[in-house]
Amino acid sequence: MRIGSRDEQQRGKTIGGRIRELRKSAGMTQEQLADLLQLENKSSVSKYESDKTTPTPEQFVCMAKAFGTSTDYILAGQIPERGAKLLQAEKILQSMTLDKTLDAAITMLLTLRGLE
Repeated sequence: MRIGSRDEQQRGKTIGGRIRELRKSAGMTQEQLADLLQLENKSSVSKYESDKTTPTPEQFVCMAKAFGTSTDYILAGQIPERGAKLLQAEKILQSMTLDKTLDAAITMLLTLRGLE
């Protein structure tokens, strides 16, 4: 069953779109992801990414671990609070000069440490 339009898939607004986005960000091919999920061939990954079929719960957990994200993100696009804070910190750091980045990084790490 196809859930979203191709445009939505490409922007990561569907489960398949998020799987594709995460796989590409990790530098993995469809074949490598198929191997990780112990699938017979990469066509299953293609079907996941085009929202034609849905991975099993175990496969969602495996992908979340491999991509360093949560199943909540893959399933619904929800970034856990800590993940959202880390993304925000990363964006801020990328926009700064080296000296300011180092000072800010230390401050942010100390702040984030309090979230654990």
